[in-house]
Amino acid sequence: MGILKNLLFLGVLFCAADLYAFPEVGDVVRVSDGLNYKIVSELGSGAYGRVFKAQMNTRQDSEIAIKIFFSNKDIESIFSNYEFVRDKAHDAPYFVKIYSTYRAVNVNGQTFPIIAMEKLDKDLWQLSKDLNLEQRIEIAPKIIEDILRAIAFLAKHKRAHSDIRMENIMCRGSGQFLLNDFDLSGPSEPTILDYFLDPELVDERPGIERDVYNLGQAMLGFLFGEAYLDRDLEHAVQAFERTRSKLESRYLLRFDLLRAYITGFLHAVPQVRISSALEEFDPRNANKGIGRLIDYTYLFRMTNLTCPDLFPL
Repeated sequence: MGILKNLLFLGVLFCAADLYAFPEVGDVVRVSDGLNYKIVSELGSGAYGRVFKAQMNTRQDSEIAIKIFFSNKDIESIFSNYEFVRDKAHDAPYFVKIYSTYRAVNVNGQTFPIIAMEKLDKDLWQLSKDLNLEQRIEIAPKIIEDILRAIAFLAKHKRAHSDIRMENIMCRGSGQFLLNDFDLSGPSEPTILDYFLDPELVDERPGIERDVYNLGQAMLGFLFGEAYLDRDLEHAVQAFERTRSKLESRYLLRFDLLRAYITGFLHAVPQVRISSALEEFDPRNANKGIGRLIDYTYLFRMTNLTCPDLFPL
């Protein structure tokens, strides 16, 4: 009797697997009349779905990325984030391009929400593996500058990304760095009162201060490796202190500039965190040093988070 139960249980599992036939490499996804995507390889996966490299209408010269979601749960909220990037940020150079959203595509007898987007080859985590410390120091200011502009663009529209990390910062061949993965992004809730709350309370809310903090953590991981992902200000200071003595003198000015910004991003006080983000960031002008801090009065006038003139978009 026990064997029979086990066989019946296995049969149920196999039937369930057949019913839930998630698209796989080699499948052709037909999204509309005359338009289909052939799945070539898997690029990554997450809590909400999987990302594939695909060819449009099976043409090898038309590679894009498609994200196929596991279910329709919360899909309207998620799609609104991607559609904001598609419609409002299509000319902003600091976001992965979103081409189309499809709410119900039939694949293997099941319907799945699908997003078609720009395909980029490397994220910040992968890039860090290809570069030595000195090369990472050279390129880090460009990463910070580009992602701060993306954060500023979202802030201008009262939105936050809320999931900035190494895997969600992509690199174009032209040398630009872009935000990707907008599953958790959405409207932000910053008010002037937030800046007088405990940082722990502020950090639980979507807003520019959390995005800046997450950028600081991502840059720690980029510069110093996996051991420093998701570390706090104290660990950041220790990493910079240990590393500085090992560098050639020609790297020290830029390294100190990076230290000032990244430790500022990780500061427990949101005012300090945001003022660090809004400094005039120009690593090409070595004589300028750290630059100027935004006056706190001006900062508080900006707590509605309109885009500052420092970031013309």
